[in-house]
Amino acid sequence: MIADKKIRAATAASPTSDVGVYDRRRGFTLIELLVVIAIIAIIAAILLPVLQSAKLRAQQIQSLNNVRQMSIASKLYYDELQKWVGPISGNPISSEGDWMGALLSYYGHASNVLICPSAPDTGNPNNLTNPFGKADSAWHWTIDSYFGASYAKNDWLVPTPTNGLGNATTYPQYIYQNESTVKFPSTTPIFMDSVWINLDPLETDPPNANLYNPADVTSSSPGSLGEGMQRCCIARHGGRPAGAAPRNVVPTGSGWTLPGAISMGFVDTHVESAKLQNLWNYTWHLNWKTPSPNPPL
Repeated sequence: MIADKKIRAATAASPTSDVGVYDRRRGFTLIELLVVIAIIAIIAAILLPVLQSAKLRAQQIQSLNNVRQMSIASKLYYDELQKWVGPISGNPISSEGDWMGALLSYYGHASNVLICPSAPDTGNPNNLTNPFGKADSAWHWTIDSYFGASYAKNDWLVPTPTNGLGNATTYPQYIYQNESTVKFPSTTPIFMDSVWINLDPLETDPPNANLYNPADVTSSSPGSLGEGMQRCCIARHGGRPAGAAPRNVVPTGSGWTLPGAISMGFVDTHVESAKLQNLWNYTWHLNWKTPSPNPPL
């Protein structure tokens, strides 16, 4: 009797017995594995856009910080020397790096502030002379020195027309010769995201159809860089990666607006994320009259 009880107890405790006891060595079934994979895929689909958005936001915050430091440095430069930061000569060959060289040589060589994290310096592998940038890459100044940067200076802020671009020569009455002529420092841009070193917008400048590479004149949606608003009308920020900036935007109705934004610093040293649609609302030059509506594509 005792022997029979021991045999029954041993049989019940055995994981390989025939009485249906669970076998702990059994692995996952195919269905269970597919369920786990599906759950992981769903979680990834939920988290990836959030992580991408967080990354883009971090890049824009860094870009705004860069523009803020440049705007403050420019203000210190003006307060000490009583002139706008800019090239030492109107001749590009002897400008010693234009405003970048002046700013960095005067306040140190922290050239990292010149590079937007959304538009890094990818080099100049073809050794081009002064190649333009794109929404996702820096431009390069190669004439008298080498600089790679992602930002531009508003060249209506110059002491004389000869220090500016073509528009300053045509409209000398529009330049901000000194700080006292800037009536609205909180709406007058000084530094901003751009595909080239400087710009001098006019109210009549149209936006770009190509918000990725406005200098591209060979694509199906050719750009027209000009020297004004087109240089900064790029979708570098604003909710999507700079590399995904639209190549050929098409208006889709009366309520349509330009997608994207850029980082912008102002004469009073504050910074903003400026929507492309609102670029014409700022007081770029002394006699600026905000157009309504914006110029068409």
